[in-house]
Order: sequence, then structure tokens, then C-alpha cells
Amino acid sequence: MIHQILSNDIWLMEATYLKHFMETAASKDVAESLSAAASNEQLFSAFFDDDSDKDDKPYKVQNEMAIINIEGPLMKKARGFFARLLGIQSMEKIGENFNLALEDKDVKGIFLNINSPGGSADGTQTLADIIYAGRGQKPILTFADSKMTSAAYWIGSSADYIVLTDEITSSGSIGAVAVHREISKAAEEAGIKFTVFGSGDFKKRGNEFEALSAKDIKYIQSQIEFLHAKFLDGVSRNLGTPIAKLNKDARESKIFLGQQGIDAGIAHEILTKDQAFEKLRSVIDGKDTFTKTIIRKGGVKNMPEQKIAKLELKIEGLEADLKAKDLEIANLKSQIETQAGNMDESETALTELQSTNTELSEKIVTLEASLAEAKPFVEIGKKAIEGIKAEIKALSVKAKGSDYNEALVEKQTVAFGNDYESLVMLRDDLNSTMTKLFKKGDLNPDAVDTNADSKQKEYDIGRSIGSGQGLKVIQGQKNN
Repeated sequence: MIHQILSNDIWLMEATYLKHFMETAASKDVAESLSAAASNEQLFSAFFDDDSDKDDKPYKVQNEMAIINIEGPLMKKARGFFARLLGIQSMEKIGENFNLALEDKDVKGIFLNINSPGGSADGTQTLADIIYAGRGQKPILTFADSKMTSAAYWIGSSADYIVLTDEITSSGSIGAVAVHREISKAAEEAGIKFTVFGSGDFKKRGNEFEALSAKDIKYIQSQIEFLHAKFLDGVSRNLGTPIAKLNKDARESKIFLGQQGIDAGIAHEILTKDQAFEKLRSVIDGKDTFTKTIIRKGGVKNMPEQKIAKLELKIEGLEADLKAKDLEIANLKSQIETQAGNMDESETALTELQSTNTELSEKIVTLEASLAEAKPFVEIGKKAIEGIKAEIKALSVKAKGSDYNEALVEKQTVAFGNDYESLVMLRDDLNSTMTKLFKKGDLNPDAVDTNADSKQKEYDIGRSIGSGQGLKVIQGQKNN
């Protein structure tokens, strides 16, 4: 494992921490500790033991929530005395524990407690994919306790919801780094000369026995850039945000502190650990949902359904006022025409009409601005509601042939009308019912909506909120 740490591999870890990590792994103290452990295996047996043989669960269960700790430097495989000595945690083991929690009937939700600067590139994407695949099976919340950067962020962002513990919690560092160690001069001073042979143009590139050439550097950098692109792909999928719309500094591997991470759009909110537990528990109980939208500072927010309804009523009132004013203008003009014989009265009426016209023009401008401001939000609400109803209709059709009452679903949908929250709950209940029917064998596998999770995400975080032009209008008004 020491050789793996000191080799010229690519890491997803904070650069400063990686330097300390590699220096510690190569230190004299670590070498002496390993030597002592090797010669006194019985004395150090506790450090060599593997927890997998224990009967206890590999995670703590608290209030029906599995707490899975992801701490310290992460590597694909890590076990034994050396891993414990350096605090290294195995990503393979974390993935195994996560899957056990998904299958555990005593567990209703999963709490990822993360405090890590990242780790090896190898193993990170696999673990992130395992966690992401768990979405929709049980609620998953990531709690960043002090540090969640690089590989740890890729992994943590795969959960349903991302929480930071306070204003100095670090997140981000979405990037890759590699360290090349060259020992040719040290070997020369020791009287040792290495000659490296290899087939093909790339076989010898980046070896530690020779100085790096310009081609070597270009080759290694191309690998780093490739991995960085994959990292961005993973984060984009996890957050439901196109890469082009990710915060520029986040794309450039910046580390954010506290609220900076919220403003950059890479986390949802700041909560204490107890508050985070309460949040997950409320979601398990159906009292809350993971629907808070990740929003970049200055970006567009999803408008609550109640506010949309109020705006619709306000628009209707404004339109009625506008029609009334139009009628008033018509009446005034009629009065002027009938009183044409009386110049004094006509002049007075004309003056009043001009004054009224000025006031009406100002009100019309105000009304038009209000209508322009409100219209995008109304469209947002309508599209969101139409999308949910379409999903419900699709799910009820797919439930044909089972014991599920399609007519009842249609009647319930009509009864809910435009009640967004009730429609979402009905859709989720349909999904849950179909899944149960499928597991019991009462439903054809083709009827199960495998895209339910992505649809949930699409409507919950607002990816279907209208045209790009509408978004620009909303954003501009928010910034003003």
C-alpha cells in the first residue's frame, strides 16, 4: 500500500493534504511502526483484524437511520495495520456497508457522515454510482462534518440531499491532481543506475527513474484533464445541473467554505448534526421532502405553488381593473361628445380626461410590468402541475391488470385539481404501490417506471420550469 501511495497515480484529494499524506506514508516513524507490527503480530493483532467477521452491523442505527461514516483519506482497498495507522478507509467497504443498509429492514433512511479530504481516483466513481443508485429506495442525506472535498464531494453529492455543518465546513475541490516522484538523482548519488525498457511510445512515460520530458508532462496532464471531465460529469448528474451551468469556480476545483458552497450551488443548506437527523427523520415520516432546490447566488428560484395561486388571482384582478378603466375612458369620451355645445364644460371634461389618461397610462405601465413579472411564474406552476398529472396518468395506465383501481386514481387526480403537493404525494404513492406489486409478482416488470427517480428530480428541482427566455426575465427581476 505504501508503494501505491507513493506511485505516480492520479488523486482526487486536496493538494496540501496529499503532500502531508505522502510524506507521512514515507516517514521513518511509519516504517518503524510497520517493522514493529511485523515482528510482533500477536501484539498488533487487533490492528490487523477485519471488522467483516463481526456479527454486529458495520454501521450504527439510530432512530431507524443508518449512520455510515466516511472519514479520512479514501482508497479503493484498505485494510490491516497500515490502513489503520494512517486512518485510510476502504471505498469498497463503504459501498458494501451502504448496500447492506439498503437491504436492512431496520433501516428507513441513510445518513452519510463525511469528514474527508478525498482520496485515490480509483474506486471513487464506483462508490458514487452505488450511492446514486440507492436514491428512491431509501432517503439518503449527506452531512459534511468539517470537510467534504474532492473524492469525498463526488461521493457525498450522490445522495438526495447535501448538508454542511457550519460556515467553516469546506466543500468542493472538484478536480484531480498527480505527483511525480523522480529518484534518478538520489539513485545516482547512491551509485545506482536504472535503465528503463518498454514497448510502445507510452509504456515508459512518467516512470520515476527518468526525468520527465515535455511529451511525458503533456501525456500525464491529458490523463488528469480526462479524469477531471469525468468528475464534472458525475457531479452534474448528482446535482441535476448541466456542466455549463455549474459555478465557474467550482468547475476550476475551488474549495468553498460554508455559505459559499450554498451560493455556488454545490450544497443545499447549513444545519447542525441534530437538525440534519431531524430533516432525514421528517422525510422518512413523510412530513418533509428533499425538494429544496440547489440555487446559485443570483439564480432563479422555484416559486411555491401558493404564491403562484396568489399571483394568478392578482393578475385576474389587474385585468378586471384594466377593463374597467377602458370602459371609464369610453364613457368620458362619450360625455365630451354630447357636451360639445358647452365649451367650458367640454374644456373641463377634456382636462379631466387628460388627467385620467395620464393616471391610466401610468397604471397600465405598472399593470403590464406586473403581468410580465407574474406570467413566467404562472407558466412555471402550470407546467409543473401538468407534468405531475401526466406522470400520474402514465402510472395509472401502467397499473392496469393489477388490483389497483385506475378509476379511483383518475377521480383522485380530478379532486386534487391544481394542489401540487397532493399531486406529488399521489404520484409517489402510485410509484410505491407499483413497486410493491412488482415485488409481489402482481405486476408485469415492463409496467414499472424505471425513470421515476429522474422524473422526481426533474420536477422537484425545477428542470422543467419553462423556456430559457422566461428564466432570464425572472433572474433579471430578482437581481434588480
